[in-house]
Amino acid sequence: MKLLHIGCGPRLLPGWINIDIEQPTETISEGIEFIQVDAAETLPFHDGKVSAIYSEDFVEHLTQQQQWNFYAECFRVLKPSGWCRTITPNLLAVLADSDFAKGSQGVVDVWHWGHPCVMSRTMLADLGKAIGFYVWDTAHMCDMMPPDTRPHTPIPDNHSLSMDFRKP
Repeated sequence: MKLLHIGCGPRLLPGWINIDIEQPTETISEGIEFIQVDAAETLPFHDGKVSAIYSEDFVEHLTQQQQWNFYAECFRVLKPSGWCRTITPNLLAVLADSDFAKGSQGVVDVWHWGHPCVMSRTMLADLGKAIGFYVWDTAHMCDMMPPDTRPHTPIPDNHSLSMDFRKP
């Protein structure tokens, strides 16, 4: 079973192929697989050979065009019935902290974190459906995925969304 952890940063998962655009700063432990690749461009795997893809705090760092490319690549490399889990900031929850009565000065700036395209649940679901995925809400999520954690930055639970896509 081929499992991809994309945009892994410093969190390397055993049993997964950990992928990031940058080499980890810490030594990679024996038995941990890491590939340095720009997942916003292409995934270096054959069509239909991957069982599951996991990304946490990754897609919001991509432009909208890169997000479409990324999920198209996920669709291409996943086996039929393969899963793709995304955990990302929730645009509507983050913007709920805004004070729009103050105009642009009251808008919470989610983009200064290097997030050119933060999505709402609806935006992410629509993207997945347009590409051809079945979209599963959090009550039906695939159990093979690792638990979501943010070891470096505590983020309020309501500020992120988690969604699973399944390839038909």
